[in-house]
Amino acid sequence: MWDGDSLVEMDFLSPGLVYWNPLLGTSTRVEGPSDSVSISVLNKTFSAIRRVDDALLYSRMPPGETWQDYHISWESDCYGHGVRGIPFSMLETQAGKRFFVMFALPGFAKGREMSLCSWWVQGVQGVVEPEGLIPMELDGPVFEPEGRPGLVPWPKLKGKYGGLEPFLAFPVRAREAFLVVSMNAGILWIVPEDTHSPGRVVKLMGLTDEELAGTRKHPPVILDLQPMRDGRVLVALRTEKAIHEPNPRPDPGIVWKVVDPVPGRVEEPDPGLLEGAPDELDPQRPFSFTFDMDGRLKVTGGGRSGSTP
Repeated sequence: MWDGDSLVEMDFLSPGLVYWNPLLGTSTRVEGPSDSVSISVLNKTFSAIRRVDDALLYSRMPPGETWQDYHISWESDCYGHGVRGIPFSMLETQAGKRFFVMFALPGFAKGREMSLCSWWVQGVQGVVEPEGLIPMELDGPVFEPEGRPGLVPWPKLKGKYGGLEPFLAFPVRAREAFLVVSMNAGILWIVPEDTHSPGRVVKLMGLTDEELAGTRKHPPVILDLQPMRDGRVLVALRTEKAIHEPNPRPDPGIVWKVVDPVPGRVEEPDPGLLEGAPDELDPQRPFSFTFDMDGRLKVTGGGRSGSTP
């Protein structure tokens, strides 16, 4: 992710991150307080989730200060009317005291409503508590409750949307929005920071009903995606042929796209951004990409015209 012009390297549910200083060209390793299960940063303010005994704490460290702890009130009453789920990671919004929370497994529930993500807010006493679910829909809700009578239901994909899994396990922070990503179907739910529901749903590839339902198997549409320094998101996709053909070549092409989250627009990347980028998969090497602190693309795996960059 990016914090302004500073590159941040982090792993999902990791207690530490690497923060780059673009002016000095140096990096700093930042660790959350003891018992942290995740860490993030926004405007040089670091935040972490701590699990202490049976309690969850939200810890925050503004610039020049020490870690400050706040209680997280999560709904453990399975028959209560609030949002139920465990916020193991929270991304603060620019407005502050409001958080985007996603937990791909098992997700969140409110009564019979289900989702992978929810909004949480920090009250006047500093306690962080759920505000509401973030609905995930296509033609209608993609999740339904699952559970035997008398047990608490959890989200389950409806049959006609079984091909959405796997999802990216964490949200992508982009410009003024968060992205929830179906890697398999190539579908993005774009949730603006200042709303309660996804503003747009972006489908990067047209799928048949059988592919969307998962009854016709195919490799994931999205190979990898990363936020860019300018707030847009670079996405590497498989080709349509690799998804729809029964037996595609093991080295199909790579399609590069840029998603601008504010209008929900899919654009062609600047050729300078993709200079030296591979246009084919290498079946012998896993493919991934990231950026350096200057915003230049770094790719692992793949090849161009039979060569490896």
